[in-house]
Amino acid sequence: MCRRLLETVRLLVAAVVVGAVAGAASFVFLEGLDAVTSLRTEWAWLILGLPVVGLALGLLAERAASDVTGGTAVVVDRARRGGDDLPVALAPYALLGTWATHLVGGSAGREGTALQLAGGLTGPISRGFRLGPDRRRHLLVAAIAAGFGAVFGVPLAGTVFAFEVGEGRRVRPTVLLAALVAAFVGDGVVDLAGHDHASRAAVVAAGSPRTVVGLVVVGLACGIAALAYVLATRAVRRVQARLVRRAALRPVVGGVVVLGAAAVVGPAYLGLSLPLADAALAGAEVSAAAWLVKLVLTAVTVGSGFPGGEVTPLFVVGSTVAVVVAPLVGIDPVVAAACGFVATFAGVAGTPLAGVVMAGEVFGVRSVPAAVVVCAVAALVARRTPLYEPVAPAVEVSSTRPEDRRAG
Repeated sequence: MCRRLLETVRLLVAAVVVGAVAGAASFVFLEGLDAVTSLRTEWAWLILGLPVVGLALGLLAERAASDVTGGTAVVVDRARRGGDDLPVALAPYALLGTWATHLVGGSAGREGTALQLAGGLTGPISRGFRLGPDRRRHLLVAAIAAGFGAVFGVPLAGTVFAFEVGEGRRVRPTVLLAALVAAFVGDGVVDLAGHDHASRAAVVAAGSPRTVVGLVVVGLACGIAALAYVLATRAVRRVQARLVRRAALRPVVGGVVVLGAAAVVGPAYLGLSLPLADAALAGAEVSAAAWLVKLVLTAVTVGSGFPGGEVTPLFVVGSTVAVVVAPLVGIDPVVAAACGFVATFAGVAGTPLAGVVMAGEVFGVRSVPAAVVVCAVAALVARRTPLYEPVAPAVEVSSTRPEDRRAG
Protein backbone atom coordinates (compact mmCIF):
# COMPACT_ATOMS: atom_id res chain seq x y z
CA MET A 1 0.00 0.00 0.00
CA CYS A 2 2.77 2.43 0.95
CA ARG A 3 4.69 1.55 -2.20
CA ARG A 4 1.69 2.27 -4.42
CA LEU A 5 1.06 5.52 -2.60
CA LEU A 6 4.70 6.54 -3.07
CA GLU A 7 4.49 5.75 -6.81
CA THR A 8 1.34 7.84 -7.10
CA VAL A 9 2.97 10.78 -5.33
CA ARG A 10 6.01 10.50 -7.59
CA LEU A 11 3.75 10.44 -10.64
CA LEU A 12 1.89 13.57 -9.54
CA VAL A 13 5.08 15.46 -8.73
CA ALA A 14 6.50 14.36 -12.08
CA ALA A 15 3.29 15.60 -13.72
CA VAL A 16 3.90 19.04 -12.24
CA VAL A 17 7.42 19.03 -13.66
CA VAL A 18 6.20 17.79 -17.06
CA GLY A 19 3.50 20.47 -17.10
CA ALA A 20 6.02 23.19 -16.29
CA VAL A 21 8.46 21.95 -18.94
CA ALA A 22 5.70 21.56 -21.53
CA GLY A 23 4.39 25.03 -20.73
CA ALA A 24 7.83 26.62 -21.02
CA ALA A 25 8.51 24.80 -24.29
CA SER A 26 5.08 25.77 -25.64
CA PHE A 27 5.68 29.42 -24.74
CA VAL A 28 9.00 29.46 -26.59
CA PHE A 29 7.40 27.69 -29.53
CA LEU A 30 4.36 29.98 -29.73
CA GLU A 31 6.41 33.16 -29.44
CA GLY A 32 8.78 31.93 -32.13
CA LEU A 33 5.85 30.92 -34.33
CA ASP A 34 4.37 34.42 -34.06
CA ALA A 35 7.75 35.88 -34.96
CA VAL A 36 8.34 33.77 -38.08
CA THR A 37 4.75 34.33 -39.22
CA SER A 38 5.23 38.08 -38.92
CA LEU A 39 8.46 37.84 -40.90
CA ARG A 40 6.75 35.91 -43.68
CA THR A 41 3.91 38.42 -43.78
CA GLU A 42 6.36 41.30 -44.00
CA TRP A 43 8.72 39.63 -46.46
CA ALA A 44 6.45 37.77 -48.87
CA TRP A 45 9.39 36.57 -50.94
CA LEU A 46 10.28 34.11 -48.17
CA ILE A 47 7.74 31.63 -49.55
CA LEU A 48 10.14 31.06 -52.46
CA GLY A 49 12.23 29.11 -49.97
CA LEU A 50 9.60 26.37 -49.50
CA PRO A 51 11.40 23.76 -51.66
CA VAL A 52 14.80 24.64 -50.17
CA VAL A 53 13.53 24.35 -46.60
CA GLY A 54 11.79 21.13 -47.60
CA LEU A 55 15.10 19.70 -48.76
CA ALA A 56 16.86 20.78 -45.56
CA LEU A 57 14.16 19.23 -43.36
CA GLY A 58 14.13 16.04 -45.40
CA LEU A 59 17.89 15.63 -45.09
CA LEU A 60 17.77 16.38 -41.35
CA ALA A 61 15.05 13.79 -40.80
CA GLU A 62 17.03 11.28 -42.86
CA ARG A 63 20.15 11.78 -40.77
CA ALA A 64 18.52 12.12 -37.35
CA ALA A 65 16.24 9.12 -36.97
CA SER A 66 13.31 7.57 -38.76
CA ASP A 67 11.08 8.18 -35.74
CA VAL A 68 11.19 11.96 -36.12
CA THR A 69 9.17 11.67 -39.31
CA GLY A 70 6.49 9.76 -37.41
CA GLY A 71 5.81 12.89 -35.39
CA THR A 72 2.77 12.90 -33.16
CA ALA A 73 1.84 9.34 -34.12
CA VAL A 74 5.03 8.13 -32.41
CA VAL A 75 4.16 9.98 -29.18
CA VAL A 76 0.58 8.66 -29.23
CA ASP A 77 1.82 5.14 -29.94
CA ARG A 78 4.09 5.24 -26.88
CA ALA A 79 1.24 6.56 -24.74
CA ARG A 80 -0.98 3.70 -25.88
CA ARG A 81 1.47 0.80 -25.79
CA GLY A 82 4.16 1.93 -23.36
CA GLY A 83 7.81 2.85 -23.62
CA ASP A 84 9.62 6.15 -23.19
CA ASP A 85 12.17 5.45 -25.91
CA LEU A 86 11.27 8.50 -27.96
CA PRO A 87 14.19 9.69 -30.12
CA VAL A 88 16.28 12.49 -28.64
CA ALA A 89 16.03 14.40 -31.93
CA LEU A 90 12.22 14.50 -31.85
CA ALA A 91 11.78 17.66 -29.77
CA PRO A 92 14.38 19.92 -31.47
CA TYR A 93 13.39 18.68 -34.93
CA ALA A 94 9.72 19.41 -34.24
CA LEU A 95 10.48 22.88 -32.84
CA LEU A 96 12.97 24.10 -35.44
CA GLY A 97 11.26 22.27 -38.29
CA THR A 98 7.88 23.82 -37.57
CA TRP A 99 9.36 27.31 -37.30
CA ALA A 100 11.10 26.76 -40.64
CA THR A 101 7.92 25.41 -42.24
CA HIS A 102 5.90 28.45 -41.19
CA LEU A 103 8.67 30.88 -42.09
CA VAL A 104 8.33 29.85 -45.74
CA GLY A 105 4.55 29.40 -45.72
CA GLY A 106 3.95 25.67 -45.34
CA SER A 107 0.28 24.99 -44.56
CA ALA A 108 0.82 23.18 -41.27
CA GLY A 109 -0.39 23.42 -37.69
CA ARG A 110 1.16 23.64 -34.25
CA GLU A 111 -0.34 20.98 -31.99
CA GLY A 112 1.97 18.29 -33.35
CA THR A 113 4.98 20.31 -32.31
CA ALA A 114 3.58 20.90 -28.83
CA LEU A 115 2.87 17.21 -28.31
CA GLN A 116 6.27 16.19 -29.64
CA LEU A 117 8.04 18.76 -27.47
CA ALA A 118 6.19 17.59 -24.36
CA GLY A 119 6.55 13.92 -25.21
CA GLY A 120 10.19 14.15 -26.21
CA LEU A 121 11.10 15.79 -22.91
CA THR A 122 9.13 13.33 -20.77
CA GLY A 123 11.52 10.39 -20.97
CA PRO A 124 14.36 11.98 -18.95
CA ILE A 125 11.84 13.24 -16.38
CA SER A 126 10.24 9.82 -15.90
CA ARG A 127 13.66 8.23 -15.51
CA GLY A 128 14.70 10.94 -13.06
CA PHE A 129 11.70 10.12 -10.88
CA ARG A 130 12.39 6.38 -11.24
CA LEU A 131 8.89 5.62 -12.45
CA GLY A 132 7.99 2.08 -13.40
CA PRO A 133 6.96 1.16 -16.98
CA ASP A 134 3.23 1.74 -16.39
CA ARG A 135 3.80 5.06 -14.66
CA ARG A 136 6.11 6.20 -17.45
CA ARG A 137 3.31 5.58 -19.92
CA HIS A 138 0.88 7.43 -17.66
CA LEU A 139 3.26 10.37 -17.48
CA LEU A 140 3.37 10.46 -21.27
CA VAL A 141 -0.44 10.70 -21.31
CA ALA A 142 -0.09 13.64 -18.92
CA ALA A 143 2.52 15.18 -21.25
CA ILE A 144 0.07 14.99 -24.16
CA ALA A 145 -2.53 16.76 -22.02
CA ALA A 146 0.01 19.41 -21.07
CA GLY A 147 1.20 20.00 -24.62
CA PHE A 148 -2.27 20.26 -26.13
CA GLY A 149 -3.68 22.30 -23.27
CA ALA A 150 -0.76 24.73 -23.22
CA VAL A 151 -0.54 25.40 -26.95
CA PHE A 152 -4.26 26.15 -27.31
CA GLY A 153 -5.04 27.44 -23.82
CA VAL A 154 -7.57 24.67 -23.18
CA PRO A 155 -6.37 22.50 -20.26
CA LEU A 156 -9.64 20.59 -19.85
CA ALA A 157 -9.83 19.77 -23.56
CA GLY A 158 -6.14 18.83 -23.44
CA THR A 159 -6.87 16.32 -20.68
CA VAL A 160 -9.81 14.80 -22.53
CA PHE A 161 -7.82 14.72 -25.77
CA ALA A 162 -4.98 12.85 -24.04
CA PHE A 163 -7.38 10.22 -22.77
CA GLU A 164 -9.15 9.79 -26.08
CA VAL A 165 -5.96 9.30 -28.08
CA GLY A 166 -3.70 7.78 -25.42
CA GLU A 167 -5.86 5.90 -22.94
CA GLY A 168 -8.69 4.76 -25.16
CA ARG A 169 -11.20 6.55 -22.89
CA ARG A 170 -10.30 4.34 -19.91
CA VAL A 171 -10.62 6.69 -16.96
CA ARG A 172 -8.14 5.82 -14.24
CA PRO A 173 -8.40 8.33 -11.39
CA THR A 174 -4.67 8.62 -10.80
CA VAL A 175 -3.87 9.09 -14.49
CA LEU A 176 -6.74 11.55 -14.84
CA LEU A 177 -5.43 13.59 -11.93
CA ALA A 178 -1.89 13.55 -13.34
CA ALA A 179 -3.16 14.70 -16.74
CA LEU A 180 -5.23 17.49 -15.20
CA VAL A 181 -2.30 18.66 -13.09
CA ALA A 182 0.08 18.67 -16.06
CA ALA A 183 -2.43 20.41 -18.36
CA PHE A 184 -3.27 23.19 -15.90
CA VAL A 185 0.36 23.72 -14.95
CA GLY A 186 1.37 23.88 -18.62
CA ASP A 187 -1.40 26.34 -19.46
CA GLY A 188 -0.57 28.40 -16.38
CA VAL A 189 3.10 28.65 -17.34
CA VAL A 190 2.20 29.92 -20.81
CA ASP A 191 -0.13 32.52 -19.27
CA LEU A 192 2.39 33.62 -16.66
CA ALA A 193 5.10 33.90 -19.29
CA GLY A 194 2.91 36.40 -21.12
CA HIS A 195 1.59 34.68 -24.23
CA ASP A 196 -1.96 35.72 -25.04
CA HIS A 197 -4.20 33.15 -26.70
CA ALA A 198 -6.78 34.57 -29.10
CA SER A 199 -10.08 35.21 -27.36
CA ARG A 200 -13.35 34.18 -29.02
CA ALA A 201 -16.84 35.56 -28.56
CA ALA A 202 -19.35 33.44 -26.66
CA VAL A 203 -21.76 31.47 -28.84
CA VAL A 204 -25.33 30.43 -28.06
CA ALA A 205 -27.44 28.28 -30.38
CA ALA A 206 -31.24 28.30 -30.47
CA GLY A 207 -32.86 25.08 -29.28
CA SER A 208 -35.45 24.71 -32.04
CA PRO A 209 -35.89 21.47 -34.02
CA ARG A 210 -34.87 23.35 -37.17
CA THR A 211 -31.60 24.35 -35.55
CA VAL A 212 -30.89 20.77 -34.49
CA VAL A 213 -31.49 19.51 -38.02
CA GLY A 214 -29.24 22.26 -39.35
CA LEU A 215 -26.49 21.32 -36.89
CA VAL A 216 -26.72 17.70 -38.02
CA VAL A 217 -26.14 18.84 -41.61
CA VAL A 218 -23.18 20.98 -40.48
CA GLY A 219 -21.81 17.91 -38.67
CA LEU A 220 -22.14 15.88 -41.86
CA ALA A 221 -20.23 18.55 -43.79
CA CYS A 222 -17.49 18.67 -41.14
CA GLY A 223 -17.26 14.88 -41.06
CA ILE A 224 -16.95 14.73 -44.84
CA ALA A 225 -14.22 17.38 -44.70
CA ALA A 226 -12.44 15.36 -41.98
CA LEU A 227 -12.70 12.20 -44.06
CA ALA A 228 -11.48 14.03 -47.15
CA TYR A 229 -8.48 15.42 -45.29
CA VAL A 230 -7.28 12.06 -44.01
CA LEU A 231 -7.79 10.40 -47.40
CA ALA A 232 -6.05 13.28 -49.19
CA THR A 233 -3.06 13.14 -46.83
CA ARG A 234 -2.74 9.38 -47.30
CA ALA A 235 -3.01 9.80 -51.07
CA VAL A 236 -0.21 12.39 -51.05
CA ARG A 237 2.00 10.01 -49.08
CA ARG A 238 1.26 7.10 -51.42
CA VAL A 239 1.89 9.11 -54.57
CA GLN A 240 5.06 10.62 -53.15
CA ALA A 241 6.35 7.19 -52.09
CA ARG A 242 5.65 5.83 -55.56
CA LEU A 243 7.14 8.69 -57.55
CA VAL A 244 9.91 9.94 -55.25
CA ARG A 245 11.99 7.04 -53.98
CA ARG A 246 14.17 9.05 -51.61
CA ALA A 247 12.12 10.30 -48.66
CA ALA A 248 14.34 13.36 -48.17
CA LEU A 249 13.22 14.73 -51.54
CA ARG A 250 9.48 14.45 -50.91
CA PRO A 251 9.20 17.73 -48.98
CA VAL A 252 10.87 19.41 -51.94
CA VAL A 253 8.15 18.19 -54.28
CA GLY A 254 5.47 19.16 -51.78
CA GLY A 255 7.03 22.59 -51.40
CA VAL A 256 6.97 23.15 -55.15
CA VAL A 257 3.29 22.16 -55.31
CA VAL A 258 2.30 24.45 -52.41
CA LEU A 259 4.35 27.31 -53.88
CA GLY A 260 2.65 26.87 -57.25
CA ALA A 261 -0.78 26.80 -55.62
CA ALA A 262 -0.01 29.95 -53.63
CA ALA A 263 0.76 31.75 -56.88
CA VAL A 264 -2.82 30.98 -57.96
CA VAL A 265 -4.88 31.30 -54.75
CA GLY A 266 -2.79 33.85 -52.90
CA PRO A 267 -0.98 33.86 -49.53
CA ALA A 268 -4.09 33.66 -47.32
CA TYR A 269 -3.93 29.86 -47.35
CA LEU A 270 -0.31 29.62 -46.21
CA GLY A 271 0.77 28.99 -42.62
CA LEU A 272 -1.99 28.67 -40.04
CA SER A 273 -4.48 30.81 -42.04
CA LEU A 274 -6.30 31.80 -38.86
CA PRO A 275 -7.65 35.04 -40.41
CA LEU A 276 -9.93 32.84 -42.53
CA ALA A 277 -11.34 31.23 -39.40
CA ASP A 278 -11.65 34.63 -37.72
CA ALA A 279 -13.70 35.87 -40.67
CA ALA A 280 -15.99 32.85 -40.50
CA LEU A 281 -16.42 33.23 -36.72
CA ALA A 282 -17.34 36.88 -37.23
CA GLY A 283 -20.07 35.92 -39.66
CA ALA A 284 -18.24 37.47 -42.61
CA GLU A 285 -18.52 36.02 -46.07
CA VAL A 286 -15.77 33.62 -47.09
CA SER A 287 -15.09 31.91 -50.38
CA ALA A 288 -17.13 28.75 -50.89
CA ALA A 289 -13.90 27.00 -51.88
CA ALA A 290 -11.80 28.28 -48.95
CA TRP A 291 -12.18 25.09 -46.91
CA LEU A 292 -11.20 22.88 -49.85
CA VAL A 293 -8.15 24.95 -50.78
CA LYS A 294 -6.91 24.95 -47.19
CA LEU A 295 -7.59 21.22 -46.88
CA VAL A 296 -5.62 20.37 -50.02
CA LEU A 297 -2.65 22.59 -49.19
CA THR A 298 -2.45 21.15 -45.67
CA ALA A 299 -2.67 17.59 -46.99
CA VAL A 300 0.17 18.31 -49.43
CA THR A 301 2.31 20.02 -46.78
CA VAL A 302 1.86 17.41 -44.05
CA GLY A 303 1.70 14.44 -46.43
CA SER A 304 5.01 15.48 -47.98
CA GLY A 305 6.76 15.37 -44.62
CA PHE A 306 6.84 18.94 -43.34
CA PRO A 307 6.60 18.99 -39.52
CA GLY A 308 3.98 20.88 -37.53
CA GLY A 309 0.59 19.31 -37.29
CA GLU A 310 -2.86 19.78 -38.72
CA VAL A 311 -5.27 20.72 -35.94
CA THR A 312 -5.12 24.50 -36.46
CA PRO A 313 -5.58 24.21 -40.25
CA LEU A 314 -8.52 21.91 -39.50
CA PHE A 315 -10.00 24.65 -37.31
CA VAL A 316 -9.90 26.78 -40.46
CA VAL A 317 -11.32 24.03 -42.68
CA GLY A 318 -14.15 23.29 -40.24
CA SER A 319 -15.18 26.88 -39.62
CA THR A 320 -15.11 27.83 -43.31
CA VAL A 321 -17.03 24.78 -44.53
CA ALA A 322 -19.61 25.30 -41.76
CA VAL A 323 -20.17 28.96 -42.61
CA VAL A 324 -20.82 27.97 -46.23
CA VAL A 325 -23.37 25.32 -45.23
CA ALA A 326 -25.14 27.45 -42.59
CA PRO A 327 -27.26 29.60 -44.95
CA LEU A 328 -28.38 26.49 -46.81
CA VAL A 329 -29.92 25.02 -43.64
CA GLY A 330 -31.08 28.26 -42.09
CA ILE A 331 -28.92 28.48 -38.97
CA ASP A 332 -26.74 31.24 -37.55
CA PRO A 333 -23.43 31.17 -39.47
CA VAL A 334 -21.49 32.20 -36.36
CA VAL A 335 -22.90 29.23 -34.42
CA ALA A 336 -22.13 26.94 -37.35
CA ALA A 337 -18.58 28.28 -37.67
CA ALA A 338 -17.90 27.84 -33.95
CA CYS A 339 -19.11 24.24 -34.04
CA GLY A 340 -17.21 23.54 -37.25
CA PHE A 341 -14.08 25.04 -35.69
CA VAL A 342 -13.90 22.11 -33.26
CA ALA A 343 -15.82 19.40 -35.11
CA THR A 344 -13.60 18.78 -38.13
CA PHE A 345 -10.56 18.41 -35.88
CA ALA A 346 -12.58 16.12 -33.59
CA GLY A 347 -13.64 13.99 -36.54
CA VAL A 348 -10.11 13.66 -37.91
CA ALA A 349 -8.54 12.88 -34.54
CA GLY A 350 -11.40 10.67 -33.36
CA THR A 351 -11.80 12.83 -30.26
CA PRO A 352 -15.41 14.08 -30.17
CA LEU A 353 -15.39 14.63 -26.41
CA ALA A 354 -12.29 16.81 -26.65
CA GLY A 355 -13.99 18.81 -29.38
CA VAL A 356 -17.05 19.42 -27.18
CA VAL A 357 -14.94 20.41 -24.17
CA MET A 358 -12.83 22.71 -26.33
CA ALA A 359 -16.00 24.40 -27.56
CA GLY A 360 -16.98 25.05 -23.95
CA GLU A 361 -13.57 26.50 -23.10
CA VAL A 362 -13.25 28.63 -26.25
CA PHE A 363 -16.83 29.67 -27.02
CA GLY A 364 -18.48 29.38 -23.62
CA VAL A 365 -20.50 26.69 -21.86
CA ARG A 366 -23.67 27.59 -23.72
CA SER A 367 -22.09 26.46 -26.99
CA VAL A 368 -21.75 22.90 -25.69
CA PRO A 369 -25.19 21.52 -26.70
CA ALA A 370 -24.68 22.58 -30.33
CA ALA A 371 -21.09 21.29 -30.30
CA VAL A 372 -22.27 17.91 -29.00
CA VAL A 373 -24.48 17.46 -32.07
CA VAL A 374 -21.93 18.61 -34.63
CA CYS A 375 -18.92 16.80 -33.10
CA ALA A 376 -20.86 13.54 -32.67
CA VAL A 377 -22.03 13.53 -36.28
CA ALA A 378 -18.60 14.50 -37.63
CA ALA A 379 -16.91 11.78 -35.58
CA LEU A 380 -19.38 9.17 -36.80
CA VAL A 381 -18.77 10.10 -40.44
CA ALA A 382 -14.97 9.99 -40.09
CA ARG A 383 -14.67 7.21 -37.53
CA ARG A 384 -12.87 4.72 -39.79
CA THR A 385 -10.06 7.08 -40.74
CA PRO A 386 -8.16 7.95 -37.54
CA LEU A 387 -5.46 10.57 -37.87
CA TYR A 388 -3.04 9.05 -35.37
CA GLU A 389 -2.54 5.63 -36.85
CA PRO A 390 -0.34 3.03 -35.14
CA VAL A 391 3.33 3.32 -35.97
CA ALA A 392 4.61 0.85 -38.53
CA PRO A 393 5.80 -2.47 -37.10
CA ALA A 394 9.35 -1.61 -38.08
CA VAL A 395 9.47 0.76 -35.14
CA GLU A 396 10.40 -1.14 -32.04
CA VAL A 397 8.59 -0.14 -28.87
CA SER A 398 9.80 -1.22 -25.48
CA SER A 399 8.18 -0.60 -22.13
CA THR A 400 11.46 -1.01 -20.33
CA ARG A 401 14.74 0.78 -20.42
CA PRO A 402 17.92 -0.99 -21.59
CA GLU A 403 19.22 -1.16 -18.05
CA ASP A 404 15.90 -2.67 -16.87
CA ARG A 405 16.18 -5.40 -19.52
CA ARG A 406 19.77 -6.15 -18.53
CA ALA A 407 18.78 -6.36 -14.89
CA GLY A 408 15.98 -8.82 -15.73
